[in-house]
Amino acid sequence: MSDRGWRQALSDLASTLSKSVAEGVPEVDEDAVASAGVAPSVGYQGIKATLLGRNPVWAAVKGVWMSAGVGLRVAMVVGVVLLLLLNPVLLVVGLLALLVAAVVAGIRAAAR
Repeated sequence: MSDRGWRQALSDLASTLSKSVAEGVPEVDEDAVASAGVAPSVGYQGIKATLLGRNPVWAAVKGVWMSAGVGLRVAMVVGVVLLLLLNPVLLVVGLLALLVAAVVAGIRAAAR
């Protein structure tokens, strides 16, 4: 068989496989997946993003957001806002704790 014959045979095989996969895999209703719960939505969005070459973590976060109810969405927004507001305070408290630890270590080292 010539080189062109092999290429044609592989092309025919690929098109046949593509058609059978397209016919065998049903379309997925994304709204039905989102209403099924958090886990199916996260899984579906992650797999879909991976197959499309996108970031599956971000897609999973979007899946959680899509399947969450109004109460959970409000709680997530409030949590993010509180985290952004308290982050500088936590940084200052952490730095002060390190400063106190350094002073205590210095006093103990001088006492020996």
